[in-house]
Amino acid sequence: MACPHVRTWQTSLFFVGISCFWNCGEPSYLKVDPIFNQLVLIRTMPRIRFAALLLLLSLVTTATWAQEEQTMEAIEAAPLDSIRNWMPISDVLFTGGQVANEQVPLLAEKGVQTVINLATARQEVNGQEGFHVASAGMTYVNIPVSWQNPTLDDIDQFFRVMKANEDRTVYVHCVANYRGSVFTFLYRVLVEGVPEEEARQDLESIWNPAESDAWTELINKALKSPRF
Repeated sequence: MACPHVRTWQTSLFFVGISCFWNCGEPSYLKVDPIFNQLVLIRTMPRIRFAALLLLLSLVTTATWAQEEQTMEAIEAAPLDSIRNWMPISDVLFTGGQVANEQVPLLAEKGVQTVINLATARQEVNGQEGFHVASAGMTYVNIPVSWQNPTLDDIDQFFRVMKANEDRTVYVHCVANYRGSVFTFLYRVLVEGVPEEEARQDLESIWNPAESDAWTELINKALKSPRF
């Protein structure tokens, strides 16, 4: 599907061209309509203008096809496993880094129904993600988790969203799947009852939270908290 902005300028170009060719001083004459017995204005278009109009239409059509081909090539060149730290946890749970807008339809094809973004809002990174996810027929949820100061409240909100989507296929992500992998680890251990050692292996295949004091503290607090 061509970008809406591309279609907008193509449409504008088309109508500007039509207006120019139709109104820029072409010859005209009056003729009696034999059916309604009244005068009608007949506008003529010289052959050169008609040929130019056909050329204009051809250029617009070619530009549209080129844009659509570029979009398809971008999708084919960026499969889901090219997403940073992409990890399937099960048939209904996937985690990874930031998904490109062109890859969003591939999530839907994979069967994903809900996308949970744990990154904070950044226009240049995920500013259009919600629109593209919704356009692909999926549910979009953003829980902005501070990298420097993740909290138990963030985890509690994440658990609530996950429980509300227990019967759906979910993709959990942030920018690099650091936040996503930790939150998914905690959900599997504290809610799903997966053995901690098993879940931690998946977590540490992405990164080692011991590298961050804030995230080490968060994990320890969550595992010991009666709140969960």
